[in-house]
Parts: sequence; structure tokens; C-alpha cells
Amino acid sequence: MALMLRPDDDRLTWQGAISLERSDEWVMPWRLPHEHLALFPPEALAERAAMPAGVRIALYSDTDAVAGSIEPDPELAPLDLCCDGKLFRSTPMAGRDAFCFAQLPAGRKLIELWLPQFGRFRLRELRAPNRMALM
Repeated sequence: MALMLRPDDDRLTWQGAISLERSDEWVMPWRLPHEHLALFPPEALAERAAMPAGVRIALYSDTDAVAGSIEPDPELAPLDLCCDGKLFRSTPMAGRDAFCFAQLPAGRKLIELWLPQFGRFRLRELRAPNRMALM
């Protein structure tokens, strides 16, 4: 049975994000407090602050696959997945609305999705196609 997690699930951490913008359908990390963007210089800074460079979603699990759905962005850079601090794989994300990393190492591990350097990343959900124990 697949486990589905909403992006605002307390078992996920959004490390490196200053704030999270939430809608009914997605969560988007910001590198500035998005609710106070008017206090910062116009457009150029807001555009950069919306790019999730250095932000990662982290969780501990014993799953062997992680997938997710996002809002597509034609300028989105690749998404990286690390297991226990080691790069496992990168996948292109420009214009895509989903990702899947399969054949992860066995056993309990720290899974980190390092978000794209460019573009806006809006996560709709994370899921594990098979059993996933969150720890």
C-alpha cells in the first residue's frame, strides 16, 4: 500500500527555507519571509528568493522508492536525492509535474530531496509506491 504525504506533513522538514507559502494544493519554500516581500527591494530579489537553492526536504525512512508531484515550471533545474548524505541520483524537472527515485538503498536512511537551484518548486505530495516507515 502506498503512503501519501501532504507537503505540510509534520514528519517532513524543509531545511534551508526561511518561510513556506501554502495553498490548498501545494507548499512552496522561500528564502525570505514571503509574507513580507514588500519590505525588500522589488522584483529581482523576490525572484531569487523564490528559487529554492540550498533548500531540502528531509525525512528518515526505510522505503526503497520516493515519488512526488509538483506544479510544473518550465525553468525548473534538476532535483537531487541524497541518502545518508550521499548523492543517489539527479533527475531533470523542467516542465515536469512528477518525479520518482527508485531502488534506494535498503534499511533505515536519511532521505533528502535537494530542491532545484532555479525555478519555483511547489510540492503537491510525496509518496512511496511501497511500504514506507517514517522514523
